[in-house]
Amino acid sequence: MYGPGDFNFTGGAHAKAMNMCAYDEHDLETDPVEQALFNDFQNATLNPTVVEHFLGMCWAKIVFNSVLNTLCTMYQIRFGEFAEHPAAPVLTERLVDEAYGAAEHAGVTLLGTRESEVETIMHTASIAHPLHYPSMYQDLTRCRPTEVDYINGYIAQTGREHGYICPLHEFVTQEVHLAEHAFAIHHPEIAQQQALND
Repeated sequence: MYGPGDFNFTGGAHAKAMNMCAYDEHDLETDPVEQALFNDFQNATLNPTVVEHFLGMCWAKIVFNSVLNTLCTMYQIRFGEFAEHPAAPVLTERLVDEAYGAAEHAGVTLLGTRESEVETIMHTASIAHPLHYPSMYQDLTRCRPTEVDYINGYIAQTGREHGYICPLHEFVTQEVHLAEHAFAIHHPEIAQQQALND
């Protein structure tokens, strides 16, 4: 998204996928409003899937973003460029494993397994959306604060609160903040414009 009404979708018409779950986890079929939302999402080719666990659904999205959003932003690359690197699967496995460890220590049951999450991330990066830049990247390149503290930082904080240390998530959180700082140094005109907008 470049501005109001100015955006570019990447991926094929049926490349999108989403989960939906009621906050109170009630059955979708008993709620006509939610059924209508499901139908609208289906008609928009967003390929919705109804899941049972709200918190697990939210964590699944955080874990997904903790890999692709963070690493692609840090190195200013598209999803597909990340997937092309030979270390991409290993980096993904390590971040996913650590995030699952934090969730498990916090008593959160995620939607899938570590292996299925790695598979989803690598498929999204290499096949479904290889041309995509994450929203975190868009913030970085406009000298706006990124949401890394609410993704990798949240995973690390949750782990700490439950006796599980997440050194990789702690590290990449600080690395993205360093990338924010470096981008502002190398693009002072963008940083100055953003300061005026604040």
